[in-house]
Parts: sequence; C-alpha cells; structure tokens
Amino acid sequence: MDKLKKIGLYLLVIPFILLWIGFGLRTTSTLPNNALLFVDEQRKEYFAPPCLMKDGFDNVDKINQFAIDHQLKVYRNKEISRKGLKSNHDCRDINGFTEEGRSMSGRLLEKIGIFSKFKSRWNDDGTWNK
Repeated sequence: MDKLKKIGLYLLVIPFILLWIGFGLRTTSTLPNNALLFVDEQRKEYFAPPCLMKDGFDNVDKINQFAIDHQLKVYRNKEISRKGLKSNHDCRDINGFTEEGRSMSGRLLEKIGIFSKFKSRWNDDGTWNK
C-alpha cells in the first residue's frame, strides 16, 4: 500500500511541476504570410505598420493611404521573400515582426478551454492589432 501511495503522489506532483515549469517557457510567433508590410523600394527595406504608424494599422484602407502619403508600397509577407528585401533594423530591434505569445502551459490551458483564446497581433485579413 505504501508503494501505491508513492506512485499516486508522483502522478499528482509531476504534472503539477511540469505545468509550473511550462509557465516559464514563453513562445514567440513570427508574422503570418498574409501580414501587410510597408516596403521602401529605394532602400529595399520593409517595415511593420506599427513601426511607422501611430494608429490605424488595423484598417486596410488606412494602411494603403499611409503608404501613398509616404511613397511606400504595401505587400503581403509572402511576397517579401521573392523581392529580396531586408527587414528594417530598427523595426526588427523593437520586435516589429514577432509576437510574444502565451507560455507553453498557457497554450495548453487555452487548448483545453480553461484560458480564453489569445488575441493575436495579426488579424485574418493581414492587418495588425495594437
């Protein structure tokens, strides 16, 4: 019986410890293929809209108007790699192209319905959230 209690204790404690450790393991996502980006064709660089715009980057029309006003082009991320462009250094340094996500345990708890869905930095149409 004593051996059974030890096994039961391990079966309770080990998952708790793994869950606790998982809260310390952060996840990072890179921008999806459909994300809208600004391109400066003269400098051959691309920028994330939040790096250049104060607001309105959650609206396709505002992104397009900003590009026209600042002599930039708008491309989807999947088109950028074909053009041989580089990411803007300053935008990259402030994590303009990545998103800090939930911890590993947070993702697990989201998948089983305990946590609400994590709001992504990117919308389905390629625009950006704040």
